[in-house]
Amino acid sequence: MNTIDNSALYEYLYKEYPDIVGTDDICKMLNINKKRAYQLIHSGKIPRIPCSRTILVAKVFVINYVLQSAQDSGG
Repeated sequence: MNTIDNSALYEYLYKEYPDIVGTDDICKMLNINKKRAYQLIHSGKIPRIPCSRTILVAKVFVINYVLQSAQDSGG
């Protein structure tokens, strides 16, 4: 089994996106619809940055979600 350095993944994954993303970017990054993005954020699976009514998420949280999902599914 190969062990991949997480810091390298943070630099490589989604490098075309800014460090802080909105729901539209999350939908594109994860190839999901907006309803699913809101579900992930409101359930706490992807933490949000408190910012009035606007939903903002650190890109690193999206990457953490992807890595955790891959680990949970055995990938």
